[in-house]
Amino acid sequence: GSRFLDWLDFEEDGSYTVDEDKVINYVAELAAKYNTYRTDRKFKSTNRGEITVEAGEGIYGWWIDDDGMARLVTDMIEAGVSDEEDALFYHDPYSSFVYEGDPDSWTAESDIGSTYLELDLTAQHMWYYEKGKMVWETDVVSGKPTATRNTPGGVYKLWYKERNARLKDSNADGSKWDTIVAYWNNISMNGIGIHDATWQPYFGGDLYKWNGSHGCINVSLDAAKYVYENVPMNTPVVAYWSD
Repeated sequence: GSRFLDWLDFEEDGSYTVDEDKVINYVAELAAKYNTYRTDRKFKSTNRGEITVEAGEGIYGWWIDDDGMARLVTDMIEAGVSDEEDALFYHDPYSSFVYEGDPDSWTAESDIGSTYLELDLTAQHMWYYEKGKMVWETDVVSGKPTATRNTPGGVYKLWYKERNARLKDSNADGSKWDTIVAYWNNISMNGIGIHDATWQPYFGGDLYKWNGSHGCINVSLDAAKYVYENVPMNTPVVAYWSD
């Protein structure tokens, strides 16, 4: 309350106006503290110990709507309202993260939680951890390492699933694809997902270097089915290159 009082400019008649610049500065402080969208994160990997997962193109995390929050706070003060309000986030519809710890310890390193898919792109291997316990793993084939087909690292999220999906698109280099997959598990906003690739002769190793996907994570039919049936929607997908 004492801090909010400093944002008010009082008139002789007792009326007041809100210093919107001070409100904007306050919201910026909240954003600096709580935003996790496309931020680097510390992560304890399965085979490589603690690493830093670069922001990349991942969609998992929080991003405060600065203008909306400033307007909300200003309107509440002008109306003399004392209440609790949920923060406004740009990517709130795409995020499942609910922080249950001490608010003062909230950092970009603590929002992945203990249930997630871990994807080591260098090792071409994926693990599924449920409440801190590794319960499943599989080899993968990621994107061919070119400027237009590489699979970028980042913290993604499983946010859409579809059976018998038709995948059809093209890359900037002119390469195209048009195929039906039995299990489509979308983890991005730019067409990257986990799906069966029965045309691959095997998974893992260096196959991605010459027969890699157009960016998606190719897995066996059984593996794609497992993700579809067992990994909950909104589960984080931590993808990284380790060299």
